[in-house]
Amino acid sequence: MKLEITDISITLATFPGKIKAFANIELGEVLTIDGFKVIQGDEGFWVGNPSRKDQKTGKFFNTVYFVGATKEEPNSPGSKFRNYVSAKILEAYKAKAGGDDPGFDQTPIDDSDDVPF
Repeated sequence: MKLEITDISITLATFPGKIKAFANIELGEVLTIDGFKVIQGDEGFWVGNPSRKDQKTGKFFNTVYFVGATKEEPNSPGSKFRNYVSAKILEAYKAKAGGDDPGFDQTPIDDSDDVPF
């Protein structure tokens, strides 16, 4: 079975701030991952992994990790899949937000390489 995104749902944020939307993805019609965030940072838009807040420290930590996805290993399978997921979520966000977000100027991520999944 090839692991690919079969569905993305985008919910636009209704409050001011850097978080512009929330995204849920379905992989291969067998797994759903909820809670990705579309964030507008100083250098453009990016996708944050699902996370939760530690009640004791107040800090957030990721609940979903892409194995081997690091800046030091940009060609690892995890990094390639992370880029694929991010590109698809940003594409869906752009389609949903349409002209409502004039700040959206995301350079498309090249996901033309075959994702080895």
